[in-house]
Amino acid sequence: MNEKITMSKTMTNRTQVEQHSIGKSALLHLLPAMIWIIFYIPLARLASEYGIPSMLVMLITVALILVSFEVGYLYYQGKKKNGTFSLQGIVLYREKMPWWQYIIFTVPIVCWAISVFLIGETITEFMSTKVFYWLPDWYWLSRGNVEQNALAIEITMAVLTLIIFGVVGVVAEELYFRGYLLPRLSKLGTWAPLFNVVLFILYHFWQPHMLVVGIIGMLPLVYIVWWKRNVYLGIIAHCVMNLAGNILLVIERLNAL
Repeated sequence: MNEKITMSKTMTNRTQVEQHSIGKSALLHLLPAMIWIIFYIPLARLASEYGIPSMLVMLITVALILVSFEVGYLYYQGKKKNGTFSLQGIVLYREKMPWWQYIIFTVPIVCWAISVFLIGETITEFMSTKVFYWLPDWYWLSRGNVEQNALAIEITMAVLTLIIFGVVGVVAEELYFRGYLLPRLSKLGTWAPLFNVVLFILYHFWQPHMLVVGIIGMLPLVYIVWWKRNVYLGIIAHCVMNLAGNILLVIERLNAL
């Protein structure tokens, strides 16, 4: 009896979540990047004139603009709803899972994403050279030449890459996109994760060439988070995924010094 009551309450809570219109949801998915790019474009262009890698500009602006907006917006909504800076009722999908499920879901999610990104290198190369060829060199996330960069710049980029792209930025994204936006698309049913992941990849304005591969690579993560109603699974899998790729890149760069 208690189990039936609990399940009934859970289903009721799901249906009572505020739902966003398609237009509002699309705007909220893309707005952080729309604000970010206003600052990134002039700063990256200016940095290129002084030989500063655009990747460094990207890392700094992501921390100051993207992460600040996403986390700030969540707490703003919490203040409106709760009267205090709390994420209670704002970041959802916090249903409990046994610890072992985090492992059995994270491993295939990460393996799938890495496999897709590796196999899809031909697609990303085609997208960058044939579709988005018109973008200037300074727009792409160039790390510059290892021999020409100062040691301080290489070390700074390495540290910031692991912190921002590996942990801080990922946590902010998962709380915002999967903990806040995805539950408010419940009215779309099984289409909600697809809608969420397509807009999430589009939001990555700095990686337009990753559009196709990104959607395919991230889709299982988003569907499993939606299915299990657990944002923490998304955070863990996404962090592992990004750290794995960025650690290898950092090691390669530092070895070249």
